[in-house]
Amino acid sequence: MASSWKAVPDNILSDKPLRDQQVADQAMKALQRLAPEAKSGKKPFFLAAGFYKPHLPFIFPESVLNFYPKKSIRLPKNPHIPLNMPKIAWSSYTFLRKHPDIKDLNITGEFNTTLPKFKMLELRRAYYSAVTFIDFQIGRVLMEVDRLGLSSNTVVVFWSDHGFHLGENGEWCKNTAFEMSTWAPLMFHIPGVTDHGIESVQLAEFVDLYPTLLEAVGHRPPPICPQNSRKINFCVEGVSVLSLIDQPNKPIKTAVFSQVARPNRTMAYIVRTKNYRYTEYVHYNYATGKINWQTKAVELYDLSKDPFENINVAGFKKYGHVIAELRVKLKLGWRKSLLPNSSRNESRPMDKIISDQTTDVKSNDETRDVLSNDKTKDVLSNDKTMDVLSNDKTKDVLSNDKTMDVLSNDKTKDVLSNDKTMDVLSNDKTRETNFDEAQSDGPGEESLSS
Repeated sequence: MASSWKAVPDNILSDKPLRDQQVADQAMKALQRLAPEAKSGKKPFFLAAGFYKPHLPFIFPESVLNFYPKKSIRLPKNPHIPLNMPKIAWSSYTFLRKHPDIKDLNITGEFNTTLPKFKMLELRRAYYSAVTFIDFQIGRVLMEVDRLGLSSNTVVVFWSDHGFHLGENGEWCKNTAFEMSTWAPLMFHIPGVTDHGIESVQLAEFVDLYPTLLEAVGHRPPPICPQNSRKINFCVEGVSVLSLIDQPNKPIKTAVFSQVARPNRTMAYIVRTKNYRYTEYVHYNYATGKINWQTKAVELYDLSKDPFENINVAGFKKYGHVIAELRVKLKLGWRKSLLPNSSRNESRPMDKIISDQTTDVKSNDETRDVLSNDKTKDVLSNDKTMDVLSNDKTKDVLSNDKTMDVLSNDKTKDVLSNDKTMDVLSNDKTRETNFDEAQSDGPGEESLSS
């Protein structure tokens, strides 16, 4: 296994481009191939491209380091575990520790330990550089969308599947129940609607992505899945967030949910509200999927007073009523957290959103597609994933893990993948089937060959 990061000399990259540059190259070629029929209205398309970085190892062109002088890098503000944190909440960042440069430091990953300060600064600088490298590749693809004349009818969505610790809470990588791991930005650009920027801090989940896209192109959002949906052919567990365009301060749900696997057949179930993050660690049977709700440990963070999650207040008497309320909310689940009228099962007039005729877009409830319509602008967010779309039935998927969707009118199914893996937007909080799998933070080694 290679070291945890590497700055590759720029002079070798023309002959041996990094994998994510190859992904962007293939995305641009796909756009060039699909643009003529898309612009004529003959064939809409859906194009998905996934960027690997900034997954470990952090690999990027050496020149990117110039953006991040060593003196500009700071340690995290909260490098220690929270007060009263239960041991089951700790992740030993196994994947990071497998890299030779980390192994050489004799890092154990034991509870309440972290990396030496010099290595923390080094890794944070490398992570920022990897993100900047990906930003540049995304920019190349967006510029090609514009150059080909697709901007006026292409919706762009950029997202990622999880957050990432860089020493915050003493942790590294993604396998925790903390905000740093479970919170990932989500951004849309709908031509003619979001051109001037709209910001909302309301709660949303990636299961909301698909119904949002359907409504963005003028279709009726799919029905919400009932408690028992085995006999239902088509339903979703999310709602459209387009109401936030008109009312960015009006919530669409009272809570969002996530989960993360822990050792010893334990699952962390998390409910996040406006002011609190509550987690229950319970016994989980991976073979049957059954949950024993007898809790092993609980965490409660008052985000209104403690946004960096430095104090677990689950044992404080004054928060007893909060825990009681959130425990009920966690058990009742996402359906009971939807606010009235948050499920917009009837299409609203979309004159200001849709100018071109759109086609039907179908997907199963594990797929997050992003569709499109009018003028595009960067709608990027998050770390790695970007969706650029425009009226679709198409599935052009480029690459693995963090997924970028570029769409624009179509039924084609091109799969352009650097790795042989096709990641067409999976559920945003995935259910891990075993703990070892949950501990893997990356898609593997970077290949420098084309």
